[in-house]
Amino acid sequence: MLSEDPLLECVTVSEALERHGPAEELPRIAPGSWINANFDIWIGAEEDNQAWDHLSDARDFFAAHEKTASPAQRALALEEILVAEGSDWNWWYGPEHSTANDPDFDALYRSHLANVYRALGYRPPEALAQPIARLRHRVTSILPEAALFPRIDGVVSNYFEWMGAGLYSPIQRAAAMHGQPTLLRQLYYGRDAENFYLRVDFHDPAGGSPDNIKLRIGFRGAASPAVIVSFARPGPEKAIACEIRPEEGVLALAAPLAEAALGRILEIRLSLRAMGLGTELPFDFQVTVWQNNLPIETLPLEGWLAVPVPA
Repeated sequence: MLSEDPLLECVTVSEALERHGPAEELPRIAPGSWINANFDIWIGAEEDNQAWDHLSDARDFFAAHEKTASPAQRALALEEILVAEGSDWNWWYGPEHSTANDPDFDALYRSHLANVYRALGYRPPEALAQPIARLRHRVTSILPEAALFPRIDGVVSNYFEWMGAGLYSPIQRAAAMHGQPTLLRQLYYGRDAENFYLRVDFHDPAGGSPDNIKLRIGFRGAASPAVIVSFARPGPEKAIACEIRPEEGVLALAAPLAEAALGRILEIRLSLRAMGLGTELPFDFQVTVWQNNLPIETLPLEGWLAVPVPA
C-alpha cells in the first residue's frame, strides 16, 4: 500500500494546500475529456444527437408531469433518467466505436427512456421503437408501381396478387426493444382508387401470441392519423380474429370501411375516405408493433413510407 511506503507520504488536497498554499490561480477550466481533450466521442454524430434529443424529451416530460405523479412514480421515473444519463450510452453511438452488441445496447437505452413515460403512467412516444443506431441498417425499399386488388384472406392467394406493390424489407435488423427478436419481416403496400392495402409478413406470425400485440398504422396528412389493429383467438381451433379501429375511437371499423385477415401473413384493407385521405393525393404511413403498452418495433426504420397515386 502507498501509505506504507517509506519514500511516499499520502496527503489529501486540503493537507497539501495547508502546507504549501496554492501555487497559482486558474482563471478558468477548459471543458474537455480524457479522450482527445474534447467531446467528439459523445456528441456531433447523427446517432449521438438523436440519443441526446430523446433524453432531453424524456427529461422535459418528467419536469412537466412530476408534480402530478406519486412519490413512487417520481422515484422510478427519475431513476430511469439517471441511468440514461450515463456517458457510456453515447460512447457506443456514432462512428467511433462499435461491437456486435450494438443492437442490444441501443434497445436497452431506448427501453430506459420509454420507462420514464411508463413510470409516470403515460404511453411512450413511438420514436423510441425506432433504432438509433440506424446507420448500420440495409434495406430493400421499392415504391408501388401499379394499383392493387388483393383478396384479404391472410394468405398469398396467387402469384400476381401483390405484384406491383411497394416493398420495404430490412436486410439487416437491430433488435426490437428489450432485446426481443424482431417480429416484422417485411411490408408490401399500395392502393387502388378507393383503398389502401397493406400486407405484413412476420418472422413468426403475430409473434406466436396474437392477443399480446397490437399494430398501429400511422398516417401523415390524414384526418384519422392512425388505426389500431388488434388480434384475438376465440378458441384453440378457431382462426385468429382481427379488429381495426381508429386510434381515438372506440368502435371498430367494419366492411366496407376496413377488413383484415391474419393467417400466414396479415392482409389489411382501409378505405381512403374513411381515413380522411384524398383519393387523388399521395400520403405516407408507418407501422409500429405495440406489446404490453410499449412500442417495440417500427417499420420503416427511419421516417415514413410514401404511397403515390397509381399511374
